[in-house]
Amino acid sequence: MYKKYYKNFLETHKGKLHLAAHSHHFWPDITRDAVIKSWDDSAKYSDKKWEYIFTNIVPKAQSHIANILNLSHPEQIAFAPNTHELLSRLLSCFSNNDSFEILTTKSEFHSFSRQLKRLLELPNISAIIIDNESPTFEEDFLSHVKNADFIFISHVFYNSGKVLSFSFLDKIIEHKKDKSILCLDGYHGFCAIETDLSKYENDIFYLAGGYKYAQAGEGACFMVCPKDTDLRPLNTGWFASFSSLDIPQEKIDYANNGMRFWGATQDLTPLYRFNYVWDQFFNDEVSIKKIDHYIKKLQIYFIENFEKTQLLINTNLDTQGHFLTLELSSHKLCEKLHGELEKNNILTDFRANRLRFGFGLYLETEDLKQKMKTINQIVFQVVG
Repeated sequence: MYKKYYKNFLETHKGKLHLAAHSHHFWPDITRDAVIKSWDDSAKYSDKKWEYIFTNIVPKAQSHIANILNLSHPEQIAFAPNTHELLSRLLSCFSNNDSFEILTTKSEFHSFSRQLKRLLELPNISAIIIDNESPTFEEDFLSHVKNADFIFISHVFYNSGKVLSFSFLDKIIEHKKDKSILCLDGYHGFCAIETDLSKYENDIFYLAGGYKYAQAGEGACFMVCPKDTDLRPLNTGWFASFSSLDIPQEKIDYANNGMRFWGATQDLTPLYRFNYVWDQFFNDEVSIKKIDHYIKKLQIYFIENFEKTQLLINTNLDTQGHFLTLELSSHKLCEKLHGELEKNNILTDFRANRLRFGFGLYLETEDLKQKMKTINQIVFQVVG
């Protein structure tokens, strides 16, 4: 049904079952045209390129994101090559605080976890890290919200695929301090699960990007910033005051919108790819709702035909993102299972003792049907 969009990537993966869309989603063919258009525009506009990009390419990408997330202020969206850069810039707003407490979970993305460990080497930084898989998670997390200066949590947890409920997000907002920052990592939910942020756009910072379900590849990451925020990132670059570059500044100036969180010179070809993908999908009426419904059908087929469902962390698709997670007894066993599947042209990925089966639009039930017997045999051989 949707394979028509992915002929080039599928051609180079003939005979393979790619179950790692949550890690690196195949790119639609039209992204190649986008890369060429970016090159042509660079040749056409040369040193006028930035003006053209910030007048045409960036606003279109902001508009697409605002449409997907139901936002009313697309100008509040900042871009960067990766979410870590945006997160680091946001954290830099508080570098001079005498004390700074971070509240988060054990299941946040690797760059954040690494950055947090480094920050905790500083005497003024402390952190409360809650086990999000504990039966008392919500109660435990909320008990610390009122003291936290910075709250960081995922919409869809990368190591399980479980979805955070927005009713819980409401509780966090209700209990947090007025001046504390709430940052929601939406990378595994954006363009996969219908997400309406209209209620939250002035209460949270939201991070996501194009590498996974947005299907635009690397480099198209963004942060939605609350309107009228007066934060002044210590980590800042020339894009953050792009419109006033020619005006002499005695004090460092910032744009009065999402631009204040931009950095400096970067390749914006990824935004061309993002725009081309979602121009095509919206023109063809491929909505997030339709995508989610299609992927859920693939997941249902997988669950119904997988013989070791007791190893899956969650099979309730109402609370699951677009991948299913298998939990094994050890990292070594997980690595072995991943390797054996790969030898049989079944591509997955794993983190610690968890192996993830991801589902992309370029898969059909027939693709799974051809490999389910092999998957079951390998899992039985490795796990028992």
